[in-house]
Amino acid sequence: MAESAITFEGWRYAHYFEFVRRIDRNVTVRCKLCPGQKLLSTAANTTSNLNKHLQRTHAKVKLIAKDPRTQSEDVVSRRRQLRSGTN
Repeated sequence: MAESAITFEGWRYAHYFEFVRRIDRNVTVRCKLCPGQKLLSTAANTTSNLNKHLQRTHAKVKLIAKDPRTQSEDVVSRRRQLRSGTN
C-alpha cells in the first residue's frame, strides 16, 4: 500500500493540490487553483485525473513543476497521512 501512496506525493504538480483524505485505493484532494472548494478524486497509483484537470480547467495557467525531493514540512506530513491512510 505504501508504494501506491508515493505516486501523488512524488508528483511534480502535487503542490497545486491539498491532500484531503485517502480511502482504500482512492485519494481525494482539493485544487488550490480553483475558486471555492473543488474536490477531485484519483486512484492512489496514478495522477491522470489530476493531470487532466490541470490541462482542461487551468490551461491558461503557466504551471511550474517542483522537484518532489525538495520537501517542506507540509509534504512530510502529507506523506505520513498517505502512508497511514488517515485523514
